[in-house]
Amino acid sequence: MKQPNVDRDTILKFAQMATECRDLQIDTWETAPLSVQGRRSVFRFAGIGNDGVISRPWSVVLKQIRAPENPDAPDAEVNHCAYWEREYLLYKAGVPQSLTGDLRAPHCFGTLQPAPNLRWIWLEDLSDRYNGAWPIEHYAKTAYHLGIFNGEYLVSKPIPGEDYIAKYALRCSSGYYIDEFNRYRDPSVWKHPLIQRAYPKPVIERLDQLAADREKLLDVVESLPQTFCHLDAWHGN
Repeated sequence: MKQPNVDRDTILKFAQMATECRDLQIDTWETAPLSVQGRRSVFRFAGIGNDGVISRPWSVVLKQIRAPENPDAPDAEVNHCAYWEREYLLYKAGVPQSLTGDLRAPHCFGTLQPAPNLRWIWLEDLSDRYNGAWPIEHYAKTAYHLGIFNGEYLVSKPIPGEDYIAKYALRCSSGYYIDEFNRYRDPSVWKHPLIQRAYPKPVIERLDQLAADREKLLDVVESLPQTFCHLDAWHGN
């Protein structure tokens, strides 16, 4: 994986912010990739600095987002549910940092645009006490806190109104999956052992009915009170 081209002054700035030490100086550091999801990649920068008196360990996380190569790609559109620049713009506007209650976002040290097609989000380096193996109770607790987050914007906080906020995300994303339904017309799909465990009998007729009712169902959903949601809350995020 190609590592991002980050100069020393940039890393020093965010290392000082992460340690809350303006006198911190750094010499060397290590860069480790944490994840890659399409045009999105995450890296950890870590090292040992010195404030003139003692050594201080430091680490920061960089989330790098690359624009689609095709300017006419669906996610190049600001109102698309997967708009490529949305997360960067949210952090730049301070929306995740404004969360209250028990659900918090990583501290954002800064957002940068190192190239026209590239966005950087510099974040606090967080550890996972469960090492990625969450017990089911922790998933339940996380779901509860996400519900509190959604509820705040339903009853007490204004929903962000910027253009890049996805207004019809379910309509957008469900359109993609409806288009994929044709793949399931192949009888061999339903003979796969994993598919058979979940669906002993093929459900393609039910999927067809869902596709036929899509507009009606979406109209009902969009007529309900609206709130502000994460919409991509899975373990990798």
